[in-house]
Amino acid sequence: MKRGKGTIALVALSLFAAGWLYGALRFRFPRIELLEVEIPERVLLGEEFPLAFSVLPHAPFPPGASLFIHFAGGETKINADVAIPLPMRRWSPGETARLGPFYCVVPAGAPPGRYAVEAGLFYQGRDWLGRRGYVRIPWANRTVRNWNAGSIEAARRPPREWTAADFGPGGYAVGIAGPLDKVFPDREEWRGPPAHRVEISAARNEYESFQVVVAAGEAPLKGVRVAAGELRGPGLIGTDQIEVRCAGWVETRRPYYNVPRTGPWPDPLLPVGGGGVDVEPGRVRSFWVTVFVPPGTPPGEYRGTVTVAPEGVAPAAVDLTLRVWGFELPATPTLKTGFDFYEYLVRRYYPRNEGEGEADWRKRIDALCRDYYLDMLRHRISPIHNVGNPSLVGVEDGGYLLDFAEFDRRVEGYLAAGQTDFGIAIEARVVPDEGIWSDGWYGFTGPDAVRGVFRSFGKHLERRGWMGRAYTYVIDETYRGVESLTRLIHEGHPGIRTMLTCTPEEGYPNVDIWCIRLNNFDGETARRFRDRGKEIWLYVASPTRPFPTIILDSPSIETRIIPWICRRAGATGLVYWCVNYWHLADPMENPMTWPDQNGNGSLYYPHPSGPVGSIRLEVLRDGMEDYEYLRMAAEKKAGRELEERVAAVAASGWDYSRDPERLLRTREALGRFLDAAARLPVGREEAR
Repeated sequence: MKRGKGTIALVALSLFAAGWLYGALRFRFPRIELLEVEIPERVLLGEEFPLAFSVLPHAPFPPGASLFIHFAGGETKINADVAIPLPMRRWSPGETARLGPFYCVVPAGAPPGRYAVEAGLFYQGRDWLGRRGYVRIPWANRTVRNWNAGSIEAARRPPREWTAADFGPGGYAVGIAGPLDKVFPDREEWRGPPAHRVEISAARNEYESFQVVVAAGEAPLKGVRVAAGELRGPGLIGTDQIEVRCAGWVETRRPYYNVPRTGPWPDPLLPVGGGGVDVEPGRVRSFWVTVFVPPGTPPGEYRGTVTVAPEGVAPAAVDLTLRVWGFELPATPTLKTGFDFYEYLVRRYYPRNEGEGEADWRKRIDALCRDYYLDMLRHRISPIHNVGNPSLVGVEDGGYLLDFAEFDRRVEGYLAAGQTDFGIAIEARVVPDEGIWSDGWYGFTGPDAVRGVFRSFGKHLERRGWMGRAYTYVIDETYRGVESLTRLIHEGHPGIRTMLTCTPEEGYPNVDIWCIRLNNFDGETARRFRDRGKEIWLYVASPTRPFPTIILDSPSIETRIIPWICRRAGATGLVYWCVNYWHLADPMENPMTWPDQNGNGSLYYPHPSGPVGSIRLEVLRDGMEDYEYLRMAAEKKAGRELEERVAAVAASGWDYSRDPERLLRTREALGRFLDAAARLPVGREEAR
């Protein structure tokens, strides 16, 4: 009898403990209901689709919460986590909030079939046992089990069907792709029809590109060469203004973020040697054709021919029509930029040749770095640390005497080539609150040294008229030591601009340029600091969906849209952390140049011939040119209809069109408007 009572008591205690634990788990977290999930019933593998969630929060919860999205089917689990944009985080208890749409993808290599959609909110903190890490917030709905929000059916896209007529008498087909298309090597995936005509448009002092796609039939193609003839119209655009390169592929690896596929991705733009390029049976190769319209070119229609010539078979001709607009892009971009370049990696990948002396090797490296810098400027992006630092002559009465001769030569040359701004000094190693700065180029330390060096810098920059072009980017992604160091710099000279890559906060009055990571950008905060005379720049880095960045394995529109977002956000500058980060791997052999990320920090490929750029670099330049279209159209008061079209392309840092054709049509409309405005007499334009 006693044993029976003990058993009953134990069961009761267990039930009480279970109830307490259930309540603790439910009420340990903010309560939020999942009201609706917008999920397409059927999707195609490798193609993006939208997901959106309607939720009802019953209490405030961590402002840094993110949304995990997983697709689970059999043994396959796909991560598509997203950060919740700031406007969506401003939810109030009792009010329905809509999260999304977010664009996700089940990769092309995944097995077809039904996938469960697991989704929920999570944050970084402590769980109910006090362990620190990522904590999932349970849905308040009793009907939602294991975060299962629904399911989708993923199917393979039917392969492209080719006929013998597609290949013609030469046994190959020719097609056209735009600058935002990614052309993969499998012929079955190339969707464009055979075509022998292409039409493009460009302003004066603008580059415009397209792709000529060559598809082999049942026999291999040897030594394919693609050449463009001169373009004739109201003027002449010579062949020296037209460049043809072959799009190469790199083998990507599975990253931490959601991607359409892993495997071969087009990115490096390789020089085409005299022997041409081979195309295997059942494969395609893309040739990237870039036309530069020199300043002063007469506007109007220009025509020419692009010839595709494989060895041993008849060549094919592509008719090219170029519309030159009657306006011209500025030689120096309006959007300021700072893209870092690591010279030590050039020295690593271009070592001394056998029999080459140290002095000759260093001279070759200096020339090679200059080639890279000038190529960056041709792509309308400015390096950060390419002007060097003046040499130290000596110290007299606390004053630092610097020799600016070589510094001046570099600044003059790069500004003439289109550089917007340049960095002075290098990253600091700071002791917080003490203003101690130890710098490798002089080996000094202490507040007096900081004041003295920047006093000398400031006087010289003022004398040369470069004060508004120079900035110091000496502390990266931390507030540590910022207040004291920026104060000392301004005590040296108040005109020198200081830049910090952090979200604007109070307490740092000597920060002049707030460079905000795109996923942390808040329009209200930016306006408040801009009203105080501060500059607002943006920067992009590692992928944080749904915000765009410059990675290899994403749609090209994500790269091109970034300058559009800068314009829409009122940001006057754009920063990217590196264009040649080859430290961990040669990107041609392994594009995962940063752990678990393909192509982050690497827009160039080391090549014996010198700078080999990427498709992303070309697409970014197109976006920088688009920025000028947007700016000029706004200055000329383009009108509400055009403004609405621009807003539909890039509404915000996360809400932007995924449709390349919409962007290209809007750019074309902007070009037509600016072309018409350029043809109006000055008086009539002002009246309009």
